[in-house]
Amino acid sequence: MSFDTSRFTFDPFKNYSGVVMEQGRVQLDSDWNDWLAELTRRIQAGTLDILGRAAYPPTTPSAFLISFIGGKLTIGPGRMYVDGLLAENHGDPAAGTWDPALAELSGSPQPPPATEIGAIDFSSQPWLPGVTLPGQGTWFAYLDVWTREVTYLEDSNLIDPAIGIDTTGRLQTIWQVKLVSVNAGVTCATAGNPWPADSTGVLTTAPIANTPSGPCCLTDNTGYTGKENQNYSVEIHTKGPNGTATFKWSRFFHWWIVPTFTPAICAARW
Repeated sequence: MSFDTSRFTFDPFKNYSGVVMEQGRVQLDSDWNDWLAELTRRIQAGTLDILGRAAYPPTTPSAFLISFIGGKLTIGPGRMYVDGLLAENHGDPAAGTWDPALAELSGSPQPPPATEIGAIDFSSQPWLPGVTLPGQGTWFAYLDVWTREVTYLEDSNLIDPAIGIDTTGRLQTIWQVKLVSVNAGVTCATAGNPWPADSTGVLTTAPIANTPSGPCCLTDNTGYTGKENQNYSVEIHTKGPNGTATFKWSRFFHWWIVPTFTPAICAARW
């Protein structure tokens, strides 16, 4: 995790639906974050149950519409739901119009325009910088969606100008339209599974025996060495294959540089 949190207590099997504040109690980050996790899962699960794994609403009929005209591959503006996560292409800001329903400028205002407006170029995706259109061939386009953590390192606006520090972090939904090569003549019905495999990068949170060797070491079975308190911070430095990629990770506020991990972004669920 990137956030400076004390512990993570959310457990979906407990079916908690809210956090109740009691008078005279100390406020903890874990309670706030447990409430956020409960609400987020409720919204995602409800959306998945109602709309299915992938759907776009009739209010944004051009959502992620892929068009190829005049040698340009474009992505239509609008909202689409992937495994319950909301992915939104706000479109070209210069083409946006006022949406009275959401009270904002939008590339997919209400009521929906008769024709698509504000589509963006494939190479101008906000969350996939530097992408270029591949050469000739047969390609499937797919939408990759996930949620990531954002701290003041990624968004300096999270630092409050009055006190000069960050007080909170943010969760951000990221989307990317990607292409996968297939043989000529292949259709969605005959393609099988051409999509990239899930990442094999894993990090265990199993309890690790800790032999005390000083006054600052934690003692086993003291109530603070369980999995809920093992929040790992992982930061990718250099991407690439095994032996090239580097990252640092921390559990007890110290860092290691390890050149044996291949970071990958894959799967709509994370």
